Amino acid sequence: MNTDQWITTLKDAGFKTVILTCKHHDGFCLWPSQFTEHSIKNSPYKKGKGDLVKEVSESCKAHGLRFGIYVSPWDRNQAVYGGPAYITYYRNQLKELFSKYGPVFEMWFDGRKRRRWVLRRRQGKKANRQENLLRLACNTPDGS
Repeated sequence: MNTDQWITTLKDAGFKTVILTCKHHDGFCLWPSQFTEHSIKNSPYKKGKGDLVKEVSESCKAHGLRFGIYVSPWDRNQAVYGGPAYITYYRNQLKELFSKYGPVFEMWFDGRKRRRWVLRRRQGKKANRQENLLRLACNTPDGS
């Protein structure tokens, strides 16, 4: 798989931003999440050593495109979905993504009720934009 080819094709087509579906409703993570076994680390891709989120993020940086993520809050693979333990689980995955693959320009997520929220960083803000996005995504003052 050649993520540089993906990103250069998008750039040549005029794209400025890439939004990668890092986890969809089935719960499979395209990064080796420490919080689930249902991830790329247990796939044949690069014999379990692959990390598509890292590869796409690095390709975006190398070719000047902004990197964004989509992370489904619904996870049909998690038995704790719908309870307080799932909120902690989901927030931990968001923290993984924001801390390991930034800067993240934009985050998309939706849910079972057909609602969509898009959180965007605003240009010109002096606060740490990465931290502000995480605070919004986790809906807590400190991003915890």
